[in-house]
Amino acid sequence: MSTIERQLQIAIRKITDWTNSNGFVISNQKTICMHFCRKRGLHPDPEITLNGVALPYQPPSKRARTGPAVLDKTPSLPKVPRPMTVKLRPVVIDGSNVARDHGLATNTYSCKGIKISVDYFLRRGHTEITVFIPKFRKHRILGPIPTTDPIILDELEKAGMLSYSPSRTIDGLRQSCYDDRAIVIPIAKPGKDPHDAGNYRPIALTSCLCKLMERMVNARLVYCLEEQRCLISVSEWLPTP
Repeated sequence: MSTIERQLQIAIRKITDWTNSNGFVISNQKTICMHFCRKRGLHPDPEITLNGVALPYQPPSKRARTGPAVLDKTPSLPKVPRPMTVKLRPVVIDGSNVARDHGLATNTYSCKGIKISVDYFLRRGHTEITVFIPKFRKHRILGPIPTTDPIILDELEKAGMLSYSPSRTIDGLRQSCYDDRAIVIPIAKPGKDPHDAGNYRPIALTSCLCKLMERMVNARLVYCLEEQRCLISVSEWLPTP
């Protein structure tokens, strides 16, 4: 046996040992590695065996259509993790704090910071995200603290992720907003279309006493102030168009 035959025999023996140890079997009908020497005319009749069985010889016409050694056992692929089925908690973002912190260097109300916060929770898999900002920030481009990129607010509002908290101005001065006083979560009314913004009712979650005080004020104090004309009209505190 020549040196090339001996090296080829050793290589095939190593392949045999590897396939046996890993649970694979080489198909003799689809193997052309044993014809390496015959194809190059190194020796006329190589005596090469695989597991004690002589490897068959295939004519050149068939050998051209066949591929390399094919494993009969398909390797097992790693399991793909299933998507998470656990429903994540709703997220409520204080948009004013996020926008002011993001635009602190330029003294602006940066809506881009709100978009970054929303994208962060979307990547984590949250689907119920609500951002609260004062209503006067909707189109406030000028002022001591201007609003930058206000188009982001319109996009979030169309996506149902942005809600405006009440804010008012009296004699051209902005009064305290209600976004820092209580977190308001819109809850859909039973039997109504959830895609219609008019079918939601705000519920104050500051405390249980907050709702109780609201009922007491609406039931007693408001009527007393209306009779004594202590309440201002709506047209006085609503912003002029």
